[in-house]
Amino acid sequence: MSTTNTCSKLFKAVLTDRLKDVGVTYNTWISLYFINSHDIISQNNLAKLVGITGPSMVKIVQRLDDEGLIYQQQDSKDHRKKLISLTEDGIKKYNEILSIVIEYQKTMTKGLSQKELDIVANVFDKMIRNAKKALS
Repeated sequence: MSTTNTCSKLFKAVLTDRLKDVGVTYNTWISLYFINSHDIISQNNLAKLVGITGPSMVKIVQRLDDEGLIYQQQDSKDHRKKLISLTEDGIKKYNEILSIVIEYQKTMTKGLSQKELDIVANVFDKMIRNAKKALS
């Protein structure tokens, strides 16, 4: 298990370093990624997907809002819920960061064949399923 832990920490450190160039943290990037993936998402669900606490997500959402990268609106069915979506500037920022992430991914997978990448993906998928079963 130390190998997966080491990989995770190193991969995150490399990406975090690359994201500094555009003034974004790792959690901010992941937040933009999930907002873009869902079009509209509640702040609570976003925090769960990013894997951070509600108060930490509030800070990220406030920063994204201050920078004009997101829209926030109340859910029409539940006024306690905040719904978040990307603005036009948010989409531009997402695409700018995405190009950095794609280059990062190329660096991390350099020298690996598609077959090797598929094997790793399959192994991790099985490990994730096992972990989810262990938590149920």
